[in-house]
Amino acid sequence: MRDAKLCPSCQMAISRTEGCNKMVCEKCGQYFCYRCNNAIDGYDHFRDGVCALFPQEMIRGWEERINARQMLGQVHAQLFADRGTPCPNCRQLNAKVGNNNHIFCWACRMHYCYLCKKIVRRSSQHYGPKGCKQHSEG
Repeated sequence: MRDAKLCPSCQMAISRTEGCNKMVCEKCGQYFCYRCNNAIDGYDHFRDGVCALFPQEMIRGWEERINARQMLGQVHAQLFADRGTPCPNCRQLNAKVGNNNHIFCWACRMHYCYLCKKIVRRSSQHYGPKGCKQHSEG
């Protein structure tokens, strides 16, 4: 527990393994900032910019994953532009690949139907005898 911080209230050693800098002591229930070790109440402490809610290296990792997903989605949409359709939620172009009419938007991660352009919350309720065909040519 080399990186452990002591709770500012009861002095119990607490280690952060992941997540944000807002910590809560399991022993006494005190909230505190893992970065500066001050007792806090709510999230107002992180608004002034001195202490960040999330460590910068964690934010960089998220941005790298998001940028990679965005790049792949854009290349995919360009390769299949003739079969592309904008997402009904965010308007980002997504491509139909093969004969599956169920589209997963790479940008906002929403599921929707290529045929009727409606958001699909449950595939089993949208596709079927009374709904759209999940698989079709073109």
